[in-house]
This record gives sequence, C-alpha cells and structure tokens, in this order.
Amino acid sequence: PNPATEGWTVRGVQAGDTVELYDAAGRRITAIRSVGGAVELVAAGLPAGMYTLRIHRGTGGAPQVHKLEKR
Repeated sequence: PNPATEGWTVRGVQAGDTVELYDAAGRRITAIRSVGGAVELVAAGLPAGMYTLRIHRGTGGAPQVHKLEKR
C-alpha cells in the first residue's frame, strides 16, 4: 500500500528488471534485481517522508517512476 509503514510490494516486474528506491534528497536507498513476479521493499527503519521508486526494465528504455510515502 501507499502510503506504507512496513513496506511496499512492487508487482508486475519481470526477470532482469531493476527496482531502485531513492530518498527525498536523491540518495539511493536500495537496488534490487528482479527474478520476476514481485519485489518486496522493506520500509521499516526508514524515516517518514517521500521516496521515489524507479523501475528499469531489463529491455531498456526510460525507467518507470513512482512516488511512495512512508508514514
């Protein structure tokens, strides 16, 4: 869910896609290479605020960008 307190589930990613989470200052928090299906991002321990999720497709092209909120 968005906003989240514990984490987010990113569905629809394919094997080879990279999912990245950035804080409001633009610092990369995590990067996960997908094996397909869904990617779990843990929000526990992150301060409340806005985050940017970027999904880079393994096939190339512009990344998908989404805003996430941690409460």
